[in-house]
Amino acid sequence: MPDVLIHGDTVRHSTMRHEVPLIVPDPFLYTETRGERHVVVSSLERTRIEALGDGLIVHAFEEFGYDDLVSSGTDRADAVLQVMVRAVGSLGLERAAVPSEFPLELADHLRAARVELEVERELFETRRRVKTEAELAGIGRAQAAAEAGMRAAVALLRRAEPGGTGLVADGDALTCERIKDAIRTAIARGGASADALIVAHGAQSASGHDMGSGPIQPGEPVVIDLWPNDLESGCFADMTRTFVVGETPAELRNYHQLTRESLERSLE
Repeated sequence: MPDVLIHGDTVRHSTMRHEVPLIVPDPFLYTETRGERHVVVSSLERTRIEALGDGLIVHAFEEFGYDDLVSSGTDRADAVLQVMVRAVGSLGLERAAVPSEFPLELADHLRAARVELEVERELFETRRRVKTEAELAGIGRAQAAAEAGMRAAVALLRRAEPGGTGLVADGDALTCERIKDAIRTAIARGGASADALIVAHGAQSASGHDMGSGPIQPGEPVVIDLWPNDLESGCFADMTRTFVVGETPAELRNYHQLTRESLERSLE
């Protein structure tokens, strides 16, 4: 197994979140070398990461001269870069596998310091396919939140009836926006977030990833696609359903049957 080097935060970088299952909003360094797992991070995060245990050896930036660099007038961003290079050298890394999203600027500095880096996309994808207990629990919570969001949408759709220029629920026009608000509230109660989600109706439902908007009509398809993010683990679930309020058109029934047949053949 080659030495491993990862750089990033755990909010936007799933590769890092897989190794350090904690919300760390600022980028830091993770490495595996000589049978040990090291983290080089701001001292602000040190105690929380140490509390994870899991064999992580945590180093603060100050261990590699961060304070002296800043005191001497070095720009803070440049000081962090120098700390990363010093840390890699101190830990004895001479050659390492990095994920495809490894930052080019840091790679340039490390290569200038004679550290060999090889992008190994498949290696890191394979590592992430083996879920940790924390990730499995997070996926379960995300799925529960998705189901809660879908139930909230269904409750609104069930109360809807024709009125005026479209469907009405609880005395007000039923719109995609109303359904989205109900879904987000339910998902938030489940400890997840859904900044983006799809509630698309009519022709919108046939346009790939149209987020959907406007009043919903009787008899037209309403596609709801949810991919909530569990806040604790950073893991996602994904759930899509299609609804019709009123009589379902024959064309949609045919599409539904074709989809069921496709699924059954795939399972076979």
